[in-house]
Amino acid sequence: MTMPGSYTSKEGVSVPYAAGFDRGQGDFVMISSENEAFRVESSKLAEASKVFRYMLEVGDSKKQQKELKLENFSDVLHIFLSALVDKDIDLQDVRWWRIKEAGELFLRFEACHHGPALLKSWIRAGKPVVDNFEMFLLASKFDDVATGFWAIRDIGCSGRIGYQGNFWTRDRWPQSQLRQLPSAWIGAYAKAHAQCQERAEPRSSAYWGEVASRFLENVLSVSLHF
Repeated sequence: MTMPGSYTSKEGVSVPYAAGFDRGQGDFVMISSENEAFRVESSKLAEASKVFRYMLEVGDSKKQQKELKLENFSDVLHIFLSALVDKDIDLQDVRWWRIKEAGELFLRFEACHHGPALLKSWIRAGKPVVDNFEMFLLASKFDDVATGFWAIRDIGCSGRIGYQGNFWTRDRWPQSQLRQLPSAWIGAYAKAHAQCQERAEPRSSAYWGEVASRFLENVLSVSLHF
């Protein structure tokens, strides 16, 4: 028997609903690694994600209830699904690794167009980034040049005060990090530093502001030529 505020899984287990995802006539239920259920409308998932669209097209249309279990924490699924179904997301007390995992879900389910908005909301929330390169890397996977610009201008500059790794230097970039970035972003970043060699002291905000602007121009120029 289904208890109030809970969902009965295909295995017959009663799973409590996550707050905000327990109402409505949603025909798709996602279950987190913490055994919380998220009820959503499959039509909204299909509209937001190519992978969900394919899953629903090839699935058994006769089954009224669809279910998917993921090995992600509930708060990660809350961020992910809120973005897909256009729910407001409060990121005030959210840690970076949860943003990163939600971003990886966007990539896995081919819903990358939601990535830039999530990163923008994270920046607006004024939250510190645990690994500054990871912010830049995740932005590159979404081709989110606006966040890339922000990371270079603000993180690059602040990195001159506290050590943030060799990526935020003029030319001592670790190959292990460069290999993770798209070639267009690597070229744009390297070219930006070369263009600014004589413009300002490399530890100054003026230098990193100029590098950010040049990076934006360079990466957009590459995109326009494809």
